[in-house]
Amino acid sequence: MNDLSVVGLDLHSGSSVHVDDEPKYVWKAKGYGGDETLVCWHCYHGMDAPAGTRVPLLTRGGKKYGKVRTHFAHPSGHAPPGGHSPETLWHANAKQTILRWAKNQPGVTEARTEYWTADGRRRSDVEILLADGTRLVVEIQQQPLTDEDWTRRHHDYVAAGLVDVWLWHARLGVPGIARDEPQCHWLLSPELDTIGIPLARPHSFDGDWWNRPDHRLRAPHHPPCPGDPTETRWAELTDFTIGPTGFALPTTVLVALRNHASEAACLAETRRRLLITASGNTGPGRIPHKTAEPIHSVAARRLPEPTEPDWHEVHRIDALPPDADPALRRYRCQICNWVTPEALTDGLHKLIEYP
Repeated sequence: MNDLSVVGLDLHSGSSVHVDDEPKYVWKAKGYGGDETLVCWHCYHGMDAPAGTRVPLLTRGGKKYGKVRTHFAHPSGHAPPGGHSPETLWHANAKQTILRWAKNQPGVTEARTEYWTADGRRRSDVEILLADGTRLVVEIQQQPLTDEDWTRRHHDYVAAGLVDVWLWHARLGVPGIARDEPQCHWLLSPELDTIGIPLARPHSFDGDWWNRPDHRLRAPHHPPCPGDPTETRWAELTDFTIGPTGFALPTTVLVALRNHASEAACLAETRRRLLITASGNTGPGRIPHKTAEPIHSVAARRLPEPTEPDWHEVHRIDALPPDADPALRRYRCQICNWVTPEALTDGLHKLIEYP
């Protein structure tokens, strides 16, 4: 970000504008040397300058074969010393980026910046109205907040009947107080083109896991459960959509999560059957007792110490049709739980050592 990335304020409409909102000749007529109704949004709102400062903007760049894109800029000598701070520019440009993206989303009837709640308690960065009447507010946060400050803002939005979506600067990260709340845990890249998705790490096979049927949780999943450790997966902003509950995951991410969940379900069923066999509960639908041996102990006890390489049957876990590309087939050993991504045309696994 630099001083060429300033956001404009149209004094006629009273709204913030971006250089891409209108053709270049429109901004030239309104900016420096025109009627001067296009001024710097930052200076006017008291950022790095006294509030109400009107600095008419130039519109530069945009040559057909030039490398500089069209942009707003302060006239020479009119910018604050050193220009506007990078944080100020990032935040203002982030609002404009989210605003333009929201306006292009299906089902969005209105989007605007600097929205005040009806009770006048909060002003959000971006407000989005959906065709079904849902109102969402997007908060773009680049500065740390105390738990008390964030909680008050979040509760005020909820009390106003708004769905609040929070985008945190990647440098700042998502604070713990917001991590477990729906739609309050997204990251926004410094370049404003990607969003970071928190994916929870798989839950372990501990306790009476067989009584908890949602085996999706034993794979990377979203949204994270409270207290889950997470890792961030980045996706293009343009791949996201908006719905009544907030931002919706890109299709590519959803497909990947479903594939992980399918594999986790297969693994869970294999472990359940081995534990049933080990505990002697072999009747239909029976589940192992809570004190059944862990699976690695069962495998070690059931198999003798090998004296030479042993071959035994493995089973497909990927549900691909028989005529699919053999290189994509995956197998899991029912005894030692070994997985291979390679093709095994004879469905055998060479057991060299036990886990």
